[in-house]
Amino acid sequence: MVIKPGEYIWSSYRARVGKAHCSWLDPVPGLETIVTGEKQGAEAYAAYIKSAILNREYDLIRSAVTRGQLTGGERFVEEIRKITGRRIEHRGRGRPLKPRK
Repeated sequence: MVIKPGEYIWSSYRARVGKAHCSWLDPVPGLETIVTGEKQGAEAYAAYIKSAILNREYDLIRSAVTRGQLTGGERFVEEIRKITGRRIEHRGRGRPLKPRK
């Protein structure tokens, strides 16, 4: 783990605050309803990240990092699968149960 989100190389933080470019990153849901323009959006996102992270979000991120899995939407997970050739998403433990006859 890192102290600042921009230090973690796999974080989308740098792209979301305008310090890097990422063409496949989904927009932050709902951000366009409270700000106009990229600069204002980047500033709002940075302020949001500086606020406290919810325990459930921290637990989700910690779990994903520990297991080497992704957190993100379906589009993001699919894009990473295409790039890496591996399916890296959070799924339950073990094989799915077989349906009863």
